[in-house]
Parts: sequence; structure tokens; C-alpha cells
Amino acid sequence: MADWISPTGFNDPDNKWTDEEKAYDEDTATFAQVDRVSDAWSAFVELTHPGIIGTKLRFFAYHHATASSEIDVDVYYDGGWHDVYSGSFTSEVWVEKDIPGGAQAVTKARVRFYCVGAGTANHFLYEFDFYGEAIIPKSSSDAGQGQDSAVTLWKGTEDKDAFATDAGSGVDAVAVVDKEVLASDSGTAIDSMATLIKPPLPPYLVYLTFFVEKFTDTKAYNRPFWSHSIENSAFLSNLWREPVPFNLESQYGLAISHHGEYCWLSSPSGVWRAPLTVETVNISGDILTLRQKTGEESGKLTVELRNDDGRYASLPSPLELGCQLEFSPGYVTSQGNEVSSGQAFWLESYEYITAGGKASLILYGWDAWTWLSEWRARHQFRWNKASQEMNVKQILEFVLARVGLKLEVKSQSSVITSYYPDFAIHPNTSGEMIIRRLLSFVPDVLLIEGNKAYLVNPQSGNSSVYSYGSAHPIFEGEYREGAQELNRIQVEGYNPANGKPIIVDSFDWDEIGRVYDRLSQVEDRNIDTVAKAEQRGEAHLRQAEIDSVSGAIRIPPNCGQQLYDVIDITDSRAGLSAQKKRVLGLSLVYEPRRGKYEQRLLLGAV
Repeated sequence: MADWISPTGFNDPDNKWTDEEKAYDEDTATFAQVDRVSDAWSAFVELTHPGIIGTKLRFFAYHHATASSEIDVDVYYDGGWHDVYSGSFTSEVWVEKDIPGGAQAVTKARVRFYCVGAGTANHFLYEFDFYGEAIIPKSSSDAGQGQDSAVTLWKGTEDKDAFATDAGSGVDAVAVVDKEVLASDSGTAIDSMATLIKPPLPPYLVYLTFFVEKFTDTKAYNRPFWSHSIENSAFLSNLWREPVPFNLESQYGLAISHHGEYCWLSSPSGVWRAPLTVETVNISGDILTLRQKTGEESGKLTVELRNDDGRYASLPSPLELGCQLEFSPGYVTSQGNEVSSGQAFWLESYEYITAGGKASLILYGWDAWTWLSEWRARHQFRWNKASQEMNVKQILEFVLARVGLKLEVKSQSSVITSYYPDFAIHPNTSGEMIIRRLLSFVPDVLLIEGNKAYLVNPQSGNSSVYSYGSAHPIFEGEYREGAQELNRIQVEGYNPANGKPIIVDSFDWDEIGRVYDRLSQVEDRNIDTVAKAEQRGEAHLRQAEIDSVSGAIRIPPNCGQQLYDVIDITDSRAGLSAQKKRVLGLSLVYEPRRGKYEQRLLLGAV
């Protein structure tokens, strides 16, 4: 359970501080101190801990107008120092600051003070705490959390999977073998034959592991599974892709390493090799038609390639089911051919079409929303039954990691990090359904591009990022304003303190005045305060407001347009002058034979 945790040690790299241990002795009457330096920063003191999954920190320090006017606090994770706060502070009270990027595997923090003018007093740090969970790994190796690597999945010999990195040679591999980490009454046991790879080069941090699942009842087996952590996530954050079975019967794990131009996977019964070089093929010149669609919960790419001469009678490597398709739209400018970074899709199916003298190959690719819809929970998970374990954002992050997606933030609500619902995932529940349930608790939405998911908190006051109708023409426009499907939300929660229900109504009075009340009732026993009930009701009304506006514009492509962007539209024929709309869908059509290259944006309210 997360709680305030004191450091367990210190480091004084410049030997300038005294009584350092008093900064974490749980006594706000004692302090660590450092000499002032006029109009300059003092030396740092580092406060250490073996390992914490931390989300924030706090300090209790002394502020004097002629001495300690500012404080600078950094934390160490992912192999480097990260700034938490630098600025003024209130004297002799606890001051809390969030760690950037959410939960991180923090091992130390450092603090220094700035002195204004000559000053007459030393700088005093009374107390310092981390907030999170202290976790010490059961086994460790020199593949520590502060190293970086990059990982790709490759095809090995005999159609067996191997792993490779683009970090070059010199990988250290460490194996932990023959240790049972999970067992059940039915005879299933999981033994950890774990191998961690530690490439020494940036820019990524990914851990790889193999383990063996042993089943001892009817039709016993020993089956290896492999998994990897999510890119740039700390080892202690426990964000792992759903383990995948490996086509091998073995009671031992597999070792991973690489040398020269190849990576290697080995077991007592076999060795597999895969090249390190990324293999690509450019099919741009053979495109007959291309259609890309991006929606709020799906994305699809359809590409038709010429095959009149049989050039695709057999698929060229690496074009095969499961491969990544990257489409980067662009323009011909005075600088030549310029493209933007496009989205990634994964080849789900392909189709040959032959008729008379025409032949073509059609590729069907889907984005990572398909990973979520196809993933099923293997086990039951439950959080926050008796205590605050993970908030909505952290549960989202966990579920997204099971399909290999990293969660990042473009903007987020306060609710998503402060709401801790009693939440269960049942076996065989799809990832898409789980994500929908989690997002129903908050006003935030999810944008998926490539192998990353981004949180977005749509606000009615968001500024426009681009204009259409003047410099960027509109071929065709459709603009619809409708009554809201819901204009009154009644939320019922439960107050555990007195055992009575909490009932709160949220209203859109303008809409009620126009079309009477349209009620939706929400019941959730996780809602235990009036404030939480109000937040839930406002979130539902906000979504109803966005959905009440629809329409579309057909335009020359804007290669930088993204889902949930706010744009403004000027179309005098529809009475629009810099009218703000939110992008809720995009489609792009490219047909070079017809000279057709255009985009369609689906619209909603801001």
C-alpha cells in the first residue's frame, strides 16, 4: 500500500552538509543544514532508498527572506536525474510535489537551496519523504534499472521467435533458474527461468524475460513463455506485456544474448539465431488506392497494390501477417517531397483480386485498438477492495501494458489520478471492454497512435490548433447541431461512514428548457462523497455535449491533424466564422491514377 516513506541513507557529494540523517529522522524539530552561498545555489544533499515506486514527495524546510528563498528538488530514476520542483516554498510546513510522469522506480532524491543576498543563516531541511510503495526485488542482477535498451521481435529459424536489440554487441545476460514463483492446487506451477538483457546504449529501457509454466496433472507439460517490459518503464513498475507461449517443450528457461549482427536464443536442446538489422520494403510506388480511417476506438488502413504482372504473387519479405505497416502522408513542396510521421498499423489480412486483365493485392491493416479488442484477461485481477492501491490511470496503464502499449499524457483530469474504484477484471474479459469501463469513470479519452496510448482531457476552453476555410480551403462541409441525448444525470453513490446513499443531480438547464429533461441514472458504490458524484455527473454531461454536435469537412490533407484536436472553421454559407469544433474522426483517400488526395474530418463540439 502506498504511504509516506523516509529515506534510509544519504550521500553528501561535496561534503558541505552536516547532520544529514536528521532530514529523515521523523522529527520536525531537528534538521540537516548546509552553509549559505551568497546569490548562488548551495551544494546538493542526496537522500537514498533501496527502491520505491514513487508518485510524489514532500519536504519540511526553513525559509528566510535573506537566506533560503528557493528550493530545488530532483529525483533519480531510469538512469538519470529528473527535476521535480525549483522555486519558492512556504516555510516550516509540509510541501508536496508530484513526480513527473507518474509512478517511477525512484532510488534517491537530491535537495539544494538558493540564497538571496548576503544572508545571515544556514539552510535548514527538517524532513523529507517519498510517497509510494517500497519494493525490493527478490532477485537482482547487474541488469539494473538504470540501463537502456531497444527491443524488436524478430523471426528466428524453424519459425521460432527470438528477441533482438538495436543497441549493438556487448549485451550482458543474467539467468535466475529453478525457482518456483507461483503454484496452484490444480498442479500448475510457474518457475522463473528469467533472463534479463542489459544493452548499455540509449535511448530505450526494456527488460526481457523467459519463464517456464509446469503442469503436473493430466497431460503434463513444461512450456516456456516470454514477455517484455514496456518501453522506458522502470522494472519495479511491473508493466509487462501479456506472456506469450513459445513453441518448445522444455523444463528449463532460455538464454538471450547477441553478438555482432545477430541475436541468439538458446536452450539445452536448441539454438536460434535472428539478424539484428531491421528489414523493410517500400511499396509506395505500387499503390493503386489507399484509405486510412481513424476513429475514437478503431483505426484501419486499406492499401490496394498493382499486381498485373504478378509482382506480388508471393509476398516479399518482410511483408507477412502481423508485420507493421507505416503510412506517412506528405506534400510536394518547394523543398521537394516532405512527409510527416504517420501512424502504424499491423497487417491483419490480405486479399488477391483478379478479373480479366486486372490483378491487385489488397492489404488490410488495423491499429492497436485491435490488440485491445483481441486481448482477453487470463486471470482475475482486483484493486482497491480494502485500501487505495491503484487509481484509474494506473489501472489503465496496467491493462494497456498487457498488449504492449505505453501510456503517456497529453492532458489529464484530476479525477483520473485521485479516483480509486473497487475494480475487478474477470477472466476472458476483453481489453477494449475494460478500457471502456475505466474511461466511463472519468472525463478523459484515449488516443492511440502506433504503440503508444495518450490521455486527453477535452476542455470546452481548449484553443484551436488550426484553421480551415481561409488559407486552407474546404471542398465540402456538413454541420449539424442537435439536442443532447442526456441533459440530466442522477448519480447514486454510497457513504460508508453512515451507511446511507449519496444522490446528486447534474443539470444542463439550457437543454432542459428546450427539450424537457432527458435523464440518465448512474449507480456506483465506489462513489463515497458528494464531490465524486458531482464529478461523475459533469463528465457524463460533458460527453453528451460533445456528441450533440456532428458533421464533417472534406479538405486537402492536413498531415499533422490528430484526433481530439480543436480546430476552427470559417464557412460563410453556413454562418460560421472561426467556429471551434473538435476532431472526432479522420479519413484519408489517396488514388494516384485519378489524382485524388483528400481528407475528411468528423466533427463534434469542443
